[in-house]
Amino acid sequence: MKKLSLLLWTILVAIVLISFGSIQGKETKLTTEKLSDTEDYLLSISGNKVFKYKLKNLPKDKTYQILFTYEVYEGKEKVKEEIITGIWQDSLEDAQNEETIGFNYQEDKFRGIIGGVGAYATFEYEIKEDLRKGSQL
Repeated sequence: MKKLSLLLWTILVAIVLISFGSIQGKETKLTTEKLSDTEDYLLSISGNKVFKYKLKNLPKDKTYQILFTYEVYEGKEKVKEEIITGIWQDSLEDAQNEETIGFNYQEDKFRGIIGGVGAYATFEYEIKEDLRKGSQL
């Protein structure tokens, strides 16, 4: 129903734009922009649901480490901890101050993408626990 509604709104907007263009004697075109390879990949691995974050203004005068860590708790006790992947920044002169992080949980896998200017890495982590039994995801 949402897709049909979105399609109808798109057609309505196109008709209005074309009508105004015809009245003014100018040719109006409605064009679509192609998704970037990164955006297309994120949507394809996520079932069209993805959490995407940008970390901005990271310190250039300090080294830093950003880790994706998978933790399992029983009650308040941590029973499992595994590092899935991470970002390390040592080179301070060439350091960028922005990183992009996107991740998705679908069925029994975490999938994600991390990176910055022109370089991205993807990861996938299979989960053995059933997160539907107590997860907030």
